[in-house]
Amino acid sequence: MKNLLTLFVLCAILSSCEDEYKNPNRCVEVPCLSSFSAKVKTAAYQLTFIPDATGGGLHCDDYWANYYPIGSKNIEPGFLSIATSRCKDYFDMGFWFASIYDTGTFDLIDTTNYFHWRDSTRSGYFYDKPIAGQIKVTFLQEDGYDNPKRKSGRVQGTFWATLLNDLGDTVHITDGSFDMSLKTFSSE
Repeated sequence: MKNLLTLFVLCAILSSCEDEYKNPNRCVEVPCLSSFSAKVKTAAYQLTFIPDATGGGLHCDDYWANYYPIGSKNIEPGFLSIATSRCKDYFDMGFWFASIYDTGTFDLIDTTNYFHWRDSTRSGYFYDKPIAGQIKVTFLQEDGYDNPKRKSGRVQGTFWATLLNDLGDTVHITDGSFDMSLKTFSSE
């Protein structure tokens, strides 16, 4: 009888845990892995940029995404930033877009948006003057992505951009994609 009662309690606990983590968009592995990639082309070279990391770090060989749905002291509501780096060849790429509250396509040319490509070894140039570009957010969940009690969300989408450096050289960034863990900040 005692074994039967223990089995019943264990089944009840397991079934309640299963309901807690039901999310149709949730990844299979927890924590969810992040990915980021893009093709980069200048007059001097062409490459595929993929950071050598699992995501969530602070600087070298990593990528991260932050979101401020209701804003903060000096940050307007809907601010989304994504940054990446690959230190073995000193490349980094990043962008931020304002007023993102849902999925959609957002233009880089809007003055509140920003995109950069830094090439520290091949040319030493910083490209951050936009000619054209877009980010398409296909999935945005502020929090509760891999655990309903966490402030960890998810952002997925695609992007492209054409940028200039101070010398007037052009970089074309195409076939960009991201599927990243999203750190959500709020003033609550």
